[in-house]
Amino acid sequence: TRNSLRDAARGDYLWFVDSDDWLRPGAIAAIAQVVRRSGPDLIGCDYRKSGMVRSSFAGPHDRVLTDRDQIVGGICLSRKMYAWVRIARRELWADGLRFPEGRVFEDAALIPRMALRARSYVHVKRPLIHYRVRAGSILAGVKTTGGPFDLPSHFDLAEALQGFTETLDGEAEPFTRTRFAVSHFIAMEFAKVTRRISEAGTDRIGGTS
Repeated sequence: TRNSLRDAARGDYLWFVDSDDWLRPGAIAAIAQVVRRSGPDLIGCDYRKSGMVRSSFAGPHDRVLTDRDQIVGGICLSRKMYAWVRIARRELWADGLRFPEGRVFEDAALIPRMALRARSYVHVKRPLIHYRVRAGSILAGVKTTGGPFDLPSHFDLAEALQGFTETLDGEAEPFTRTRFAVSHFIAMEFAKVTRRISEAGTDRIGGTS
């Protein structure tokens, strides 16, 4: 569905907002202001979930960043690699960049690669979108309470950035911060999977066939 929307979109910037979520008042105006002032390749924003504001970038905000390692590393370090908090210039989608087919956590597999293409980034330090976990959604199913433990989905997230360091090897810049962020993300996700398997018990692990 997202790839179909990507193909059909005609705007200068693309923002994928899930049907579960909604834009907060003033969100479009805030993004339009950033576009008018600096026209960055990529824009990020914070979001609200369960009554709390969550940050989606570990780095400077409300100013233009051009250090690619700072951009990609800041996104990966936040561990909030969601398409719905990124507004991308259409050109970043060129050369066949698409959401990967068959991945549960397609955002985590795509957003770092998209960010690597960006030469400028602005993070809006205010929640522009309200995130809601709907019963039956992917994230609602990746849990340990009630129902079987969805092992494949957990591993899909843990493996989302596999191969990305090889992509970085082809870049002239060292991307030291980004490499650390990727290693940290993978280690944290595999540790989380291991802990949740232990908490769930083997009788509740589902989808392993």
